[in-house]
Amino acid sequence: ISQFRQDSHRARGYKALSAGMVAVAAGDAVEARRQVRRAEGLLIDPPLTMLLAAQAAQLAGDEQAATRFFSAMLENPEMAFLGLRGLLNQALHRNDRPEALQLARKAYRLQPKSERVATNLFDLQAASGQWQDAEITLDEAAKAKLVGAETARRGRAVLAYMRAEGDQADGNAKSALIQLRKSHDLDPSFVPGAVRLARVFLADGKLKQARQVVEKTWALSPHPQLF
Repeated sequence: ISQFRQDSHRARGYKALSAGMVAVAAGDAVEARRQVRRAEGLLIDPPLTMLLAAQAAQLAGDEQAATRFFSAMLENPEMAFLGLRGLLNQALHRNDRPEALQLARKAYRLQPKSERVATNLFDLQAASGQWQDAEITLDEAAKAKLVGAETARRGRAVLAYMRAEGDQADGNAKSALIQLRKSHDLDPSFVPGAVRLARVFLADGKLKQARQVVEKTWALSPHPQLF
């Protein structure tokens, strides 16, 4: 009889979890929280309800409660990645890049084959000027087949372009030109890199080279900026 009751509670608890997830997907915060309370009363293992509770809190606009649930998940090895990802999404939502970068690193160490986390980490590293780290992340993502070869090549082209911008801001014209050439060679269809490289050539009086860059990119990605 005791075993039957436990099985019955567990079954109803899982049913409440399922109903709660459906409510979250439907955007029904009230129903999601109601199902969380039901699941918490029926299931013995609290971690099973933590993610749903956090999502229900977010849906209700209670970010502080969501943070508490996500943080509590870090104490459980099986739930730690989900907790980190939840905290990462919160940091991204409030545009806290330093915090988001720290959380993305931790999440990536736990699950390096997560495409979403790898993408978040790459974007944050690139945005903060950590070019070498971003390139390593991109290479690892390509090796793990989280991104295709074409996407990886475009990512490297964008990184080279961003490095060139930094070099130009620092007055290092020679290094900037090297990076712009690299960006264009990696992805001739990348319009911003082609425009910047063509302008550098024009400023140096190299009209033929500027025309070659524009014509090559125009054939792949016709864009008004190339006029």
